[in-house]
Amino acid sequence: MTEYLHGYIKRSGYLHGIGLLGLIVLGLGVLGWFLSINVARIEVHGAVDAGESEILALADLQIGQKIYKTNASELGGRVEKHPWVQTASISRFPNGTLRINIRERKPELLVLDKNGRPIVYLDKSGRHMPFRDTSFHDVPIFHGYDVNEASDGHVNNVVVQELLLALADNITETDDLISEVSLKSDQIGLRLEPAGNHGAIPVQLGSTEFIKKLKRLRAFWYQNMVPAQNTRYESLDLRYASQIVSRENTP
Repeated sequence: MTEYLHGYIKRSGYLHGIGLLGLIVLGLGVLGWFLSINVARIEVHGAVDAGESEILALADLQIGQKIYKTNASELGGRVEKHPWVQTASISRFPNGTLRINIRERKPELLVLDKNGRPIVYLDKSGRHMPFRDTSFHDVPIFHGYDVNEASDGHVNNVVVQELLLALADNITETDDLISEVSLKSDQIGLRLEPAGNHGAIPVQLGSTEFIKKLKRLRAFWYQNMVPAQNTRYESLDLRYASQIVSRENTP
């Protein structure tokens, strides 16, 4: 009985070794097949303002190169050099398709030049994204900002940087209130969207604490301005601590 068990264990170990070797050979074969797949098709998904031809040029891929030998991290890094690209990831498929997945930046302001022509959009990080007349983003227009003062395609003015972060903050929720933004001597001014009997009201924000001021502005809008039937607000000033100084016109 003992000899039988020893023989059984020996045969089982032998068969197990053969099975394991077979799996290794199969795995190496599959790996070799994967590594031999060539790029047959290149797709770009999610690009709107980032032109597909520009993305492909940055990707620097060739039909016929080995798809699984392509360094996805390096490829994504090259594509992310495009000013409109926030992130880029790579998907590869056994049929030879290589897909570049793009997530674009979200504009917060549209910069106009001295002649009133649109030049660049700015996102919350201060990145300059070139204006495209093929697409439209409903964001406030921005006067008084000199794009030539940018550093490596980014805003380096701390006042503008703080404002962009405040506009992007969901807490402020002022997307539907502001139509224009202006910069003069590092002071930020706004114009509100006309509503009711109020025109495009000018607003002075100053040079700091924009999140607090925009929250205060929104509250004032809904609590004081929207209900006002017989009062026309002419201007608002939020440069003073926790106050809103308003100029009104009552018929």
